[in-house]
Amino acid sequence: MPGSGVIDVVVGLGMMYFVFSLVCSGVNEFIAGLTQRRARFLREGIENLLGKDWTQRLYRHALVDGLGRTKHRARMPSYISAQTFARVVIQTISPTDTDTQPRATKRALETTLRSIKQRHAREALLTLHSEVQGDVQRFKQEVERWFNDSMDRVTGWYKRHTNRIVFAIALSVTAILNADTITVTTTLWSNPALRSAIVAQTEALVEQGEQPQTPTQIRKVVGDLPLPMGWRLNTDESDPRRPPSTAAGWAFKVFGIVLTAAALTLGAPFWFDLLTRIVNIRSAGGKPRDRASPEE
Repeated sequence: MPGSGVIDVVVGLGMMYFVFSLVCSGVNEFIAGLTQRRARFLREGIENLLGKDWTQRLYRHALVDGLGRTKHRARMPSYISAQTFARVVIQTISPTDTDTQPRATKRALETTLRSIKQRHAREALLTLHSEVQGDVQRFKQEVERWFNDSMDRVTGWYKRHTNRIVFAIALSVTAILNADTITVTTTLWSNPALRSAIVAQTEALVEQGEQPQTPTQIRKVVGDLPLPMGWRLNTDESDPRRPPSTAAGWAFKVFGIVLTAAALTLGAPFWFDLLTRIVNIRSAGGKPRDRASPEE
């Protein structure tokens, strides 16, 4: 197949990006769990809506407090549904029974809404209450919609923050393992046997139809990756693991590492999907012709 060498190099790079994306994702999830990153962003988002006082009331409510509790410890919940949020907010504002005393509830809601100290929350809730003309059930639905719209923005904040953390992790991993895109590309292009080994490993991975999930599976894929990684001081100058000896060489090395780190921020699912497409295209084109065979 014409250009099969180029395709094999692309497969090799994609495989490297996929494997190290898995590693970075695992490290990121570990850090996120330790720091309760999702829970903290959720609480900050709710504080932007309600203010600290009403947020504390919300989190003390049994329906919310129980979401973060486990058998051994209590933590802030990392997810609150819009239905739970609206139910707790309305019950906190006015505990009057909405079914048996709708008129009393309407008056109590409006009175309590006007007493909220945070201007943003007070104006938003009063606007929603006015638009539904005091109908408690419709008010609950509007509060749910308000919460969902706000959580969309929080999700955007969280993704941007996580991307920065993943890039920092990726930069550390690639620097430690000396996995720079320029050197790997050069090595793959000049070593057909290495290309073939990585392509075979990629095809076997794609045939499984799913990404490695467990730490054991990820370690196995990383360990089987036949690329020359790491740093070696006392080696031949042709060894890609040897540190550069010139300023220009270090500039290319740093650029290659940053390029790899940037690629890893796209995530393992992206690279696995791309590898699947490339392998399928490569397979559809057939095996490259043996150079010794005559032309038809």
